[in-house]
Amino acid sequence: MSSMRPDSTASSPLQPRVAVII
Repeated sequence: MSSMRPDSTASSPLQPRVAVII
């Protein structure tokens, strides 16, 4: 949900790209 930031990867290390879509 966070803007395209590296922090989003921490939420889903398995699928960091999916977090960006959400």
